[in-house]
Parts: sequence; C-alpha cells; structure tokens
Amino acid sequence: MKIAILSLDPTLYSTRRLKDAGHKQGHQMRVINYMCCYLNITADKPMVIYQG
Repeated sequence: MKIAILSLDPTLYSTRRLKDAGHKQGHQMRVINYMCCYLNITADKPMVIYQG
C-alpha cells in the first residue's frame, strides 16, 4: 500500500517512527509537507493536491 504522512519535518521522531513502521510492514511510505498541499474534502471524491 502507498501511504503518505503529512508532516512539516521528516526528521521528527514521530514522523520517522511512522515511516519506519510502515516500511517494516511492507508499505511504500512518503513524507509530504502539508503546507504544500490543498485538501479538497467532498463526499463523493476527496483529493489531496500536492504542489499544485
């Protein structure tokens, strides 16, 4: 599964632990700066737009 972690700093302890735990379970993990995202939350089609 591809999983994105929304965090300002990928070096934070909690962010690193989440990323490591996901990798150990076989997931593809990516840290995304949430300040560069736009969340479009709708009932039928929620989206996260990154750097767009």
